[in-house]
Amino acid sequence: MTRGPLNGSTSSGWRETGDRDFEDFNTRWATDEQERDNTRASTHETPPNPTPLGNDLPPVPRFPLEILPRAFRPWVTDAAERMQCPPEFIAVPAMAAAGAAIGRRCAIHPKRRDDWLITPNLWAAIVGRPSTMKSPAINAGLGPLRRLEAIASQEHAKDTESYEIAAEKFEARKAAAKSVLRGNAKKAMQGGGAAGDEGFPDIGQKPLPPRPTRFITNDATYEAAGAIMGDNPNGILVLRDELVGFLAPLDRQENAAARGFWLESYNGLGGYTFDRIGRGTVRLDAVCAGFVGGVQPARLAAYVKDATSGGAGDDGLLQRFSMTVWPDANPNWEDVDRYPDTAAKRTAAAVFERLVKIEPGAIGASKGEFDELPSLSFDPEAQEAFGEWREKLERDVRREGLHPAIESHFTKYRKLVPALALITHLADAPDGGPVSVDAMVSAMAWDEYLRPHAERVYGSATMPERAAAKVIWNRRATLPDPFTARHVQRRGWVGLGDAEEVAAALGVLVEHNLILSKMVLTTAMGGRPSVEFRLNPKAASL
Repeated sequence: MTRGPLNGSTSSGWRETGDRDFEDFNTRWATDEQERDNTRASTHETPPNPTPLGNDLPPVPRFPLEILPRAFRPWVTDAAERMQCPPEFIAVPAMAAAGAAIGRRCAIHPKRRDDWLITPNLWAAIVGRPSTMKSPAINAGLGPLRRLEAIASQEHAKDTESYEIAAEKFEARKAAAKSVLRGNAKKAMQGGGAAGDEGFPDIGQKPLPPRPTRFITNDATYEAAGAIMGDNPNGILVLRDELVGFLAPLDRQENAAARGFWLESYNGLGGYTFDRIGRGTVRLDAVCAGFVGGVQPARLAAYVKDATSGGAGDDGLLQRFSMTVWPDANPNWEDVDRYPDTAAKRTAAAVFERLVKIEPGAIGASKGEFDELPSLSFDPEAQEAFGEWREKLERDVRREGLHPAIESHFTKYRKLVPALALITHLADAPDGGPVSVDAMVSAMAWDEYLRPHAERVYGSATMPERAAAKVIWNRRATLPDPFTARHVQRRGWVGLGDAEEVAAALGVLVEHNLILSKMVLTTAMGGRPSVEFRLNPKAASL
């Protein structure tokens, strides 16, 4: 489905069209304002003022390093300078990794009395062209968590070796015990007494295989991810180098179960049950996943367009990636060749080592009678700040004219901001205690920083249409006056290969009053309406 212009040259509205032939396209463009457009043309009414197409994307702010936990700032700054990449390319994965390190070990009660509970697992995405160092930056941000996974893997290998030795000893004791039991039975059969367990050796408990400690998975099916979470109920972080490659298949009907599983993992609360013929029933006490992924702008724009048009992608999966950043590429480049700041890396790594070993009691976290997880609350000053922030958020998401997709995205900040406050607090305060107002202020600054990025993400849905509109506008001198949509398609210009693409691009030009549309009836078309376009005289100098 493609968005086509509605209400001629004076409207900014859109309607859904799926027609590929220009006859149906022309008919759909005939609206209640046809008479007014014709009147304007016949009476030489002053044409409307045009507006330039402008930049393709809304502006976004520079990343403020002070919103990071104190221990992360030197590390992120140093890595970004050496890579010559935007600092948020490292900072955002680092925060998601810290949230995964905490996982379900500690949650937060955002309200003073309510039982609303939030886990700090974050869903994050990095948007940039291939040349912007996305993948190396993400790997740098996840470095401390990867290090912990490598250490855990080595420890698991040692534990497995010890288990195998213990298992062999158990089997040997078991075999010896069976031999004793058979000997006793033989004596009893020969009249030597009753067959009992006299002299039966104590073989001990059967050793259990060690569970692997995992923090990150890259390419697991949802069933495999569920198995990993079964061994790691505190949750895991899912890393996808190309995020759309993960999201797009979930839109298909045959993957509805997988989509439901990942949606459930966002809250980080509650369990999940797999019922399979042959494998039976598998119950997980908890499913909790964070996400980090990279994506190229063009692929994201195409996906956003589909996901916000009322299809399978309209259930909020995309909006859960509330920590998505799409910074401007730095046009300047400097060859920075220096040793990494080892002290800064060690400081950040020490925070992660502490977070994965959190003991709720040691940081003042408590668990109520009906709470699923131990949690912290805000201190009085932070609670007041959260209340003011929440009131503003709720007003913002209810305002008129807000696109439903952006509204859904901003509602996910109800989880995002308290989660960021908890992560920042636990990273900055080794002793824990109530979440401080400083941490809440940092989380609110994240909100202010991330909102323009969200607007850029959802605004990207019109990127292909705007790009195609620029193609028509830049080559308008080659078109007849007046011209039709068919004239445009016959040129074979990039992005204008079919009627839907042409209709959408022309709609952008009409919306900006760069061209004016007029409905005409042509005998050649059997009296059906046709649309002609003319350059707005006021736009000749643009």
